Amino acid sequence: MPKKRKEHTEWVITKGRLSRWQREQRWRRVIIIIGCVIVAIVLALVGYAVYASAFKPFHQTILRVNDKSFDMDYYIKMLRLYGIKGVPESDQHYLAQNVLGAIENNEIHKQLAPTLGIAVTEEEVDAEIQNQFIPPEPPEDTPDKGPLSYADFLKRLEEMGASEKDFRAQISADLLTKKIREYIGERDTPAEMPQALVQGILIEIGAEAEVEGETESEGGGETEIEGSKDPEKVREAIKARLDDGEEFAVLAEEFSQDIASKDDGGDLGWLSRDIMSMYYNEEFADVAFHLQLETLSHPIPESASDDNSRYWLIQVLERDDSRPLEEDQREMLKAQAVSDWFREQRDKFTIEHYLNPDLRAWAIDKALE
Repeated sequence: MPKKRKEHTEWVITKGRLSRWQREQRWRRVIIIIGCVIVAIVLALVGYAVYASAFKPFHQTILRVNDKSFDMDYYIKMLRLYGIKGVPESDQHYLAQNVLGAIENNEIHKQLAPTLGIAVTEEEVDAEIQNQFIPPEPPEDTPDKGPLSYADFLKRLEEMGASEKDFRAQISADLLTKKIREYIGERDTPAEMPQALVQGILIEIGAEAEVEGETESEGGGETEIEGSKDPEKVREAIKARLDDGEEFAVLAEEFSQDIASKDDGGDLGWLSRDIMSMYYNEEFADVAFHLQLETLSHPIPESASDDNSRYWLIQVLERDDSRPLEEDQREMLKAQAVSDWFREQRDKFTIEHYLNPDLRAWAIDKALE
């Protein structure tokens, strides 16, 4: 007898079935969320790696002057502007270091300028550019090949990876520095200073030195101080000949180791104390401004080193408490005054450098691309 087929019954969702389904749905959502988070983390890491290797260094600070920061992108632009693409490879790191120094100095001058009431206008920048690119007068009977025009120069700038904006900014910085230096030089260097008219002989004492001196005998023969390492003995021998009436110029030509004074008969000219200290040393200056006129000084060491073997013997012919400075001497004193002033001002700044050799090499490579 065939079995009786069971009738199809409707599927009923029980509480147990519903609870299991809900748990499964929750786990699916958790797994999807975890997967999305993992994918997001991987993408973030990959993105950061790309940013760190390709973009981050461009925004990395390489120099800070007080509150002003300069990043790698600016540094690379300056390397291109200074023409690193045309510099031999052996000189590229030297140029790169100098460019960093130029950026620092320009910013210091820029921050100091308002306190001095100094500024540069766009018109001054235009005038300087025109002055640099004005066509020169060609010599007669010479084919005029034409000077480099400003438009041609801008094309070269573009080839080097720089822009006209960068160039104008650099012209402005150069003009500002020049204005400040001229102002400080004039302000801190007087036109007149106390000076002394000096003549000198630079003697050298060594194992082979021979210095001739007049004897005290009536015959007026000569004696030699051979191998003397005592500058006082040499000084006494020269003084004896001066006392006997020999000309200082003759003795300077015979004994002086200083070529310039030797050629001028020992004449060192009118010198201020600052120039003496700069050219010679502090002791030289002290002696020159205290020595009795037309008296031969004691030996003045040329340097303070232990192995010094050269000494100055000087005479002062005249002194003047207020004598106009020679133009070349005043220019040297101006330069010294500016250097001293800038060093003093720089010490008041907070300057931080972040450019190590590896970053500098990276910047050079990017600037050359």
